[in-house]
Amino acid sequence: MAMLRSVVVCALLVFLALPVLADETVSLKLGYQSLTPSGTLAGNQNGVGTRIDIEKDTNLDDSEGVTAEVAFQFGRSRLSLGYLPMEYSGSGQMTVSGNYNGLPFSVSDTVQTKVKLDLYDIGYTFNLINLDDSPIRFQLGPELAVKVVDAEVEFSDAVAGIN
Repeated sequence: MAMLRSVVVCALLVFLALPVLADETVSLKLGYQSLTPSGTLAGNQNGVGTRIDIEKDTNLDDSEGVTAEVAFQFGRSRLSLGYLPMEYSGSGQMTVSGNYNGLPFSVSDTVQTKVKLDLYDIGYTFNLINLDDSPIRFQLGPELAVKVVDAEVEFSDAVAGIN
């Protein structure tokens, strides 16, 4: 179902696209993303810790949503603002035992997990090479960017009393 939705969104974006002019001063990009979480989380205290497998232990679902970027081009300078939201949630059964903030959790405990991330990207680029009048635009220059992450992570194990 997610693949079909992605194909439909891509087709709509292609049909709605307007011809691109090399001299634009404002550009807007909208996109659609589907992200699958994977990897491990680990923490330790005094050299003792436990790894949690994100896919097997938390059973997080995919994050799907719209991304956006607006950019302002003034000669060789470009200012861009971007937004990338991510949200995952799931319920899984622990496959390891361990401790979190002094509270023990056990194998087979059911845990609820929710992760919400909003990534804001602000960048300024000065193009040392700016070939925007050629058939293929080529721009090259240094960029200074600030990325701000607004993150919220919830993890609860009702049996162990961890929240």
